[in-house]
Amino acid sequence: MVDAYSVVQQLVDGKHRIVLAESCTAGAIAAELGSVPGVSSVLLGSAVVYHPDLKSDWLGVDKETIEKLTAESAPVAHQLVSGIMQKTPMATLGLAITGHLGPGALPEVDGVVYIGTAARDRDDLKINVHANQLAKPKRIGRRNEAVQIALRLISEMVG
Repeated sequence: MVDAYSVVQQLVDGKHRIVLAESCTAGAIAAELGSVPGVSSVLLGSAVVYHPDLKSDWLGVDKETIEKLTAESAPVAHQLVSGIMQKTPMATLGLAITGHLGPGALPEVDGVVYIGTAARDRDDLKINVHANQLAKPKRIGRRNEAVQIALRLISEMVG
């Protein structure tokens, strides 16, 4: 288990600055990082883009992609992290998350989250999307699990 204190220290040590775009976690990743004293030197901000229109209007996610593949898909996670990095040129790292925490989702997507990660090296932007099937049965457990996965991915990006 990766804790927020360790992740923030890694970000500080690596002289990174991170920006987030959160959908299904509704700001929980930023809140977890924000609980660490001194995080303001590395956390630039987090856009909570729950509604599909905000994903498009704020971060440039293609509306056609959302219509064809849903707002909870790998291409949307890719576009979210790309969009938040474009809006935040001082960020060296970015992370975006979208998915279904349930209940009420179709069985094939219930508990599936997509996390886009981005690393900027000068003008070059490297983006990866990670699909995750969450193990917890209830929404709050899944949200916490998704936050842990996000912290692990941030740790891996800087580690």
